[in-house]
Amino acid sequence: MISCYIEEKNINQLLNDNGLISVSRQARLSKQKDFKKLHQILQLQLGAYITYEMPENGTAIWINFPKHLDLKRIFEQLKDEGFRLKSIINQKRQNATIQNMRLDISNFDEEECRRTAIRLRSLIKSHKPRYK
Repeated sequence: MISCYIEEKNINQLLNDNGLISVSRQARLSKQKDFKKLHQILQLQLGAYITYEMPENGTAIWINFPKHLDLKRIFEQLKDEGFRLKSIINQKRQNATIQNMRLDISNFDEEECRRTAIRLRSLIKSHKPRYK
């Protein structure tokens, strides 16, 4: 009961002291840094193979891959190799090939992202036709 009172008091203090604005600003700046790091990784490792637009708001981007790729097979291979991927395949398109992925960076891990991008690049290169 006391901890509820303390939490409520802290929330009231944040609201009264404009602390919420500061917390919001810090969270937004942190996400901007994550997007900048992600953009650098994507350009360095996959820039020759993918297209995407960095969002102004939100925590996710859509990445478009070459038409000759089937991301479902590539994602299965990455998962089999121990890479952590969060992907949802539309049940209506389960038998169709997928060339787009939604990447959510709400739990961004720079090193994990870099390792996955490097491996993904090697898998893309191994598919024909080769790009660049």
